[in-house]
Formats: sequence, C-alpha cells, structure tokens
Amino acid sequence: MPSISPGRRRDRHVYLRSHPLLFTLLSASRRMPVRRLGRTVLVNGADAYRQALTEVALDRTAAGTTGGSAQRLTGGDLLFDQEDAAHRRARRDISYVFDSAGVARTRPHWIDVLRRRVAPLAAGESVDLVDVAAELAGVATVSLLGLNADP
Repeated sequence: MPSISPGRRRDRHVYLRSHPLLFTLLSASRRMPVRRLGRTVLVNGADAYRQALTEVALDRTAAGTTGGSAQRLTGGDLLFDQEDAAHRRARRDISYVFDSAGVARTRPHWIDVLRRRVAPLAAGESVDLVDVAAELAGVATVSLLGLNADP
C-alpha cells in the first residue's frame, strides 16, 4: 500500500476535523455514485460530479445564496441572480474583461500593491492581509473594468 505524504495527511486531518459529518457521509456512500439526503446531494466520482454540476437545476435566488442576497439588496437583474440562458449570455458578454489580456493589463497594478503593502514584512513589521486583499480587489476591479476611480 502506498504511503500518504505528510502534506496529504495534514490536508486530510484539516478537512476531517472541519467537516466530520460530511466526510463520514461521503465515506459511507462512496460505493454509490450519487446519493440524495433531503436537499443535499452527495457525489462520488468525476463523471457523477460533472453530471451533477451541469444537469442539476440551481435556484440562484434562494435565500442564503449570492444571487438571493444580491436580489434582496439591489432589486435584482444582476449576474448572480440570472437563470440559465440569461446567465450564460451575461457571462459571455463580459468574458472579454477577464481574458488573458485583462489579466496582463492588471498584473502590474497587483505587483505594485503587493510590493508596497508587504514591504514592512522585510523590517519584521506586521501586515494586515485584509487591507491588502481589499486593495488588491479594488485595483483589479478598476483595472479590469477600465474605470477611472480610486481603487
């Protein structure tokens, strides 16, 4: 039997400790490709997983989902709360923004933020990663959408 690497062992430990019931259910049902437990669907295997992702209808506006929150906060008609063809069309319409050219256009801004914001680490100081992540998100949004705004 092949040995498990220390990294895999650590990962398994973290996942099992954080979601013990989920992994117990997955282990108990591993011989079944798909098992429904109430509103939860447990999927084992790449083909069954692919089928579940592409063929199971999702309620994008259900309470607790991103679409539900977006609809509640804004009145709707956002990318997150669209259904089927409208959702796919909206994603295709803005895909050019997130292509490799968009990433290449944004990369210098990310590098600038990272160099500036993590420089204090070299002096042994602490860095608030929440602030760094917020600035990176702002820079990416402004750059990818071509906005003239303070990130």
